[in-house]
Amino acid sequence: MFKKKCERKHGSFIFVLFLFALLSNYEVSSARIDEPLSARQLKDGEMAIRFYDQGKYQEALSIFLKLKKQLPRNLDLLMNIGHCYDGLNDLDSAENFYRQAVKVEPKSPEPLAVLGQMLVRKGQADSARRSFTKALMLSPASPNIFFMRGNAFQAMNDHSSAAQDFRRAAALKPDYYQAWNNLGSACMSLLDNKCAIAALRATLELIPAHPIPLVNLAVTENRVCDWSRLQRRRRDLRRALRAENDAGRALVTPFHSLEFGFSPAWPSRYAARSST
Repeated sequence: MFKKKCERKHGSFIFVLFLFALLSNYEVSSARIDEPLSARQLKDGEMAIRFYDQGKYQEALSIFLKLKKQLPRNLDLLMNIGHCYDGLNDLDSAENFYRQAVKVEPKSPEPLAVLGQMLVRKGQADSARRSFTKALMLSPASPNIFFMRGNAFQAMNDHSSAAQDFRRAAALKPDYYQAWNNLGSACMSLLDNKCAIAALRATLELIPAHPIPLVNLAVTENRVCDWSRLQRRRRDLRRALRAENDAGRALVTPFHSLEFGFSPAWPSRYAARSST
């Protein structure tokens, strides 16, 4: 908690918008077939995997569904079908097959965790939390599942519980920059500036050029009237934003151009200069 109000002086550095972006580690895993199969089934499964990896989800799905008729309780097939539906943005069908996978292997944390991620995406954060909690009962030392459940708590505006889970994830995996970043965001929501600053500085030790934790750290340092690193933050963020612009990304420029001493036209001017 800050002890005094930071007064804005004319022309001084001030933030008017916060960026509480969560860095998520969720990716649809590559399709796989682990169970011993006949030569024909193996060939079909490998073809489906190639289609999946090429982004041809409908073609992969057709083969996986055909294989499911032969292997109706194969965990990997059920998961892969869910992944294909996910790739096709058919979230209801994906959820259905992830639930089938949970029923086939109720003692496996993976389908529970993937189901939880799907539920978060569908806006069912409390159901996702329950799924992640079940997964943690089976895999209590998984930093990824603590991270996922922390995101679910964040979606529920339970920032205190989210901070606890992000802290556990970071303790289990000290180089887990997503967990450190999201711990910083949760602490910002809790107005726990000391925690936020420590977590965001830890994030930048791991990803020093990422604009999201740079912005959030500068916001939090501004909250406690710590301007000792102001010029450094401006320099680092300018460098990060130029890198984002060069890469065709714009994570924070539209929101924070004024706060960081840019004019509103800076992105277009810099892009024009870069192209010449």
